[in-house]
Amino acid sequence: MTALSATLHVSCENMHRILQRSVLGAMAICMFVLPLAQAEDSTVAKPEDSTNSAQSTDLDSAASSKDPQEMALRYFDLLKKRPAPGYVFDRFYNTWLQTSTLSDLETFLLKNLKDDDSVISRILLALYYEKNADTAKALEMYDQALELSPASAAVLYQKAELETGALRFENAILSLNAALEKSPDEEIEVKIRKLMGKVLARDGKSKEAIECWRKLLDGHQNDYDLQEEILSSQMAEGLLDQAIEDCQALIGKSTDAYRKVRLQLLLGQMRQNMGQKDKALAIWREAIASAGTGSWIEREALDKIRTSFRREDDLK
Repeated sequence: MTALSATLHVSCENMHRILQRSVLGAMAICMFVLPLAQAEDSTVAKPEDSTNSAQSTDLDSAASSKDPQEMALRYFDLLKKRPAPGYVFDRFYNTWLQTSTLSDLETFLLKNLKDDDSVISRILLALYYEKNADTAKALEMYDQALELSPASAAVLYQKAELETGALRFENAILSLNAALEKSPDEEIEVKIRKLMGKVLARDGKSKEAIECWRKLLDGHQNDYDLQEEILSSQMAEGLLDQAIEDCQALIGKSTDAYRKVRLQLLLGQMRQNMGQKDKALAIWREAIASAGTGSWIEREALDKIRTSFRREDDLK
């Protein structure tokens, strides 16, 4: 085993132990802590992270009930603490429709607004209208929420997400810039800037998008997940040349063997997407040589190589 292979092996083992501790820690949090609304002001929650499982204990408890209406109301109680699109809202929405209609759900949410004239009640209605592709009504609810909470970067971010989905890119850019002016905390600022890059790219402002993502990369040099997410966004938006340049720069700066090989796999995929098969194969072979035989990296790289040949019906 080469020194680099040994380093990779140790890195993988360390990641495995960290993952185990993270899972156990998340389970403990689920057992003892209810999710709190982390807002820009005292009433508005930040957008829900798709990986967030802090509500799982309550959700499992609700799921054990045989009454869908009771389950829906429990999901609703969680949403009032953290009003955001994602898993909890989808569970609330789908569970409600097991026994009632969309019209009943809208009536319920409107009554909730009447009883609780708040930012959160308006956001929940906005999510309902967004779910049903009624962009005009959803935007109206977000605007009303902002009248009550004009300093909320979180509401502006959620509004910008809706505007992006509706292809209203100029409006989304205005909302995101307004959100940045509210001096959001680091977590939501990163979300805002990630979305800003995507919106700028989709609006044909490639240079501005690249500059936006570059600032994020420069400001979070140790956040590997964010780096890979930005590279993937650049690929998805068709900015492959920039993605390759940034990926090569990250490989050159990396002092972590495991991290470097992961980036090599991604760089090879970029070359493959550009039709540069020979360059992609050379990069994957280099990754295999670095990782050594028998590693998951070797298996993944070989799978990419096989896929590359299958595309051209060249299995020799």
